[in-house]
Amino acid sequence: MKEKKNGTKRSSVVLWIFGAVVFSFMLSFFLGQGGMLRLRELNEESDRMILENYNLALKNRELLLEIHKLRDDPGTIEKIAREDMHYVSPHDLVLLVPDGR
Repeated sequence: MKEKKNGTKRSSVVLWIFGAVVFSFMLSFFLGQGGMLRLRELNEESDRMILENYNLALKNRELLLEIHKLRDDPGTIEKIAREDMHYVSPHDLVLLVPDGR
């Protein structure tokens, strides 16, 4: 009868040790350096970077179009010259208004 109690006690201890080892592996799997939570964070970061790259590609496309217009489109060049640099063409009529002093 002592052998039966001793065997049951021993198998109970082995079961507890096995359970503790499995639990520690599960904790390591989910919370460790390369665990599932880290994988989730990396996936979210990857999604953010993909979206940022897409937005930057759109911005690059807009800037390339603007560069092309500034180099080759006479209308755009004239608009910039008139608005930003206050140039006039030879056939424009310029009215000089005196200051109100």
